[in-house]
Amino acid sequence: ELTSILLGWWVDNESVAYFKVAMQGVALISLGLSSVNAVIMPNVARLYKQGNLKSTQALLTKSVQLSAIISLPILFFLIMFGEFVISLLFGKDYLEAYPILVILCLGQLVNVLMGSVGVVLNMTGNEKITLKALSLTLTLSLILLATLVPTYGAIGAAIAVSVSMTFSNMFVSIIVVK
Repeated sequence: ELTSILLGWWVDNESVAYFKVAMQGVALISLGLSSVNAVIMPNVARLYKQGNLKSTQALLTKSVQLSAIISLPILFFLIMFGEFVISLLFGKDYLEAYPILVILCLGQLVNVLMGSVGVVLNMTGNEKITLKALSLTLTLSLILLATLVPTYGAIGAAIAVSVSMTFSNMFVSIIVVK
């Protein structure tokens, strides 16, 4: 919501509307990962506590595969037919949301393919590291938003959100691997 507030403050209400329309589509993509995360969280904690790293890894690998099976078709459908979907659901006046949708889809592609890295940290007793990652991501996001939104509007906001999400996933995944 911070992005929408800054868009409204620095640009205009139309940019907020376009960004919100694009975010509606992206919410569909993240639904697969969120659903899988909700199911695997207790199992990750249990397997990790038992010291069964091989089973933990197998569960996480299957969860990424399932998330990808659910999310990637939605993602590619939105990229290929996003203009039609936006026009059908919101009207032709909102077609300016399509490039924003594509940029956000690319960020979600990384998010889905990286899997449940945040869940792994949280379920293995590393909540402080998760908090650090979230703080760094928020800082990066604010810097990118402040830099890109005044000049590029909603497109800049989408870039900022996608880059921040990618950074967060990469940062957390490096920690998880260690």
